[in-house]
Amino acid sequence: MSDLANVVALARCHWRAYWRRFGRGGSLSIGNQGIVLLILGVVFVKYLQLLHALSVGLTNGKTSVLQSLLAGIFVAWLFPLASGRSERASAERLLHLPLSLRQLFAVRLISLFNPPTAWLIAVGSLAICYPLLSAPNPVGGIVAALLFIATSWQVGVSLAQLVSVANWRRNFVAVFLALLLGATFYLLRGPDPPSLAALRHYDPRLLVVNAALGNHALRAIGVLSLLLLVASSLAVWSFRQSLKTTTRSSRRRLLPALRIPGRFSGLVAKDLRYFRRLLDTYFGILACILCGLHLVLAAAPSADVVRIAILLVFVGNSSIAFNLFGLDSRSGLERYALMPLSGTATLLSKNIAFALLVSAQLFPVLILAGWRLGLSVSGGGFIEAVSLASGYLACGNWLSVRNPIRLQFYRFSSSGAALADSIGALIFGSVPGVVAIYCLRENAGAGWIVLPVTLFFIGLYAASIFKFGKRFVRRREEIAVALS
Repeated sequence: MSDLANVVALARCHWRAYWRRFGRGGSLSIGNQGIVLLILGVVFVKYLQLLHALSVGLTNGKTSVLQSLLAGIFVAWLFPLASGRSERASAERLLHLPLSLRQLFAVRLISLFNPPTAWLIAVGSLAICYPLLSAPNPVGGIVAALLFIATSWQVGVSLAQLVSVANWRRNFVAVFLALLLGATFYLLRGPDPPSLAALRHYDPRLLVVNAALGNHALRAIGVLSLLLLVASSLAVWSFRQSLKTTTRSSRRRLLPALRIPGRFSGLVAKDLRYFRRLLDTYFGILACILCGLHLVLAAAPSADVVRIAILLVFVGNSSIAFNLFGLDSRSGLERYALMPLSGTATLLSKNIAFALLVSAQLFPVLILAGWRLGLSVSGGGFIEAVSLASGYLACGNWLSVRNPIRLQFYRFSSSGAALADSIGALIFGSVPGVVAIYCLRENAGAGWIVLPVTLFFIGLYAASIFKFGKRFVRRREEIAVALS
C-alpha cells in the first residue's frame, strides 16, 4: 500500500509541475490551445464520420476502414510520447529516492498522460470500440481492440525511451534504412511469396479484424495478448536502458570536415550538431529518400515530384527555421554576448547552419534530378530552394526573436510558440515553392515569374537579418528567460 501511495504522490507532483509550466506560458499557451482545440474539433468531427462509416461497413463485412483507423491509432501513440519534454532527467533525479524500478516506471507511465493531447488520443482510441458493437463478434472485437491500443501505447513508450540512448538512435537509423529498402524491393517484385503472405496473418490489425468477425477469435486474442506482454517487457527494459548514465561520446570525425572557414566556423558546427538532434529534421530526410527512390526507380520520373520534395524538405525543417534559439540554453546566449558577437552576426551564423542542413539533404536530390531529368530541372530546383530558404529564414528570424521556445533533444518540436504566427509563417514561406511547382511545369509558360519572386524573398531576408538582429540584442535577456 505504501508503494502505491509513493507512486500516487510523485505522479501528483509531476501533474502540478506540468501545469505550472503551462500556466507560465500565459496568453500565448492559452491562444495555442484554442487553435489546437479548433483544429482537433474539425478532426474529431471527421473521425466521428469515419466511425459511422466503420459501423455500417462492419455490418456488411467490410473491414478496410477498420484497418486504416487501427493504423492511425498506432501512429498517433508515437508522436505525443516523442514530442513531450524529456523525462530522463526527472527520472534520474528520482533515483536518489528509495524507489524501486517498478515504481519509477509507474510514475513515468502516469506522467505521460499529463498533456491534454494524450487524453484526446486515449479517448479517440477507445472510441473505436463503439462501432465494433456492430461487428458479428462484438465482445471479441472490443477485447482485441483494447489489447491493440495497449500494445501501441507500450511500443510508443519504448521508442520514446530508446531514442534518448545514443547507441539505439544509430540502430534506429540502420533499421529504418533496411526497412525502406525492403519495402522498395517488396513493391517491385510483384505478388507476395507464400512465406511472406503467411506472416501477414499475424498483422495486429488483421488480428483485431478476425476477432471482430469471429474468425478464430480466441487465437487472435491470444496472439494480441502475447504481443502486449512482449511490448510491456520491452517498455520496462527500455526504461532501464534510458536510466543508465553514459559518458559523452567523442566528437565524430566528420564534423570538423564540415566546418566552414571564418569567424562563424565553431558556431555553425555547434548549431549543426544541435539541429540534427531534433526529430523533425528527419521528415526532410525522409522526403529526400523517397524522392531519390522515385528518380532512380521510376521509368519516367516527374519533375513535379522533385519540386514538391524540395518544398517538403523545408516544411519538415520549419520547426528549426522558426525557432533558431530553441536548442540553446541561457548560458549559450550569454557566451554570444561575451565573444562579443552582434545580434546580426548571431542570427547570420544560425541562418548559415540552417542553410547547410537543408543543402546536405537536397544535394543528392538535385544531383539525381540533373542525371535523370536534365540540368534545367536541377537548376530550377536550386532556384526554388534558394527562394524557399530566404522565405523561411525571413519569417524565422522574426519568430525566433519574438517567441523563442525551449526545445528538447531527440524529441519532436512542441506547439509552445505562437501557433497562429507559425502557421502564417509556414504558408508565407512556402509561397516560392508553390509558385515554382505551378510555374515551372511543362507548357505552363510562366517560368519567368520564379525569378522576381526569388529576388523579392532574398530582399526580404536581407532586411530581416538586420532588423531582427538589432531586436535580438534588445531582447537577449527575455529570450534567455524563455529558454531557461
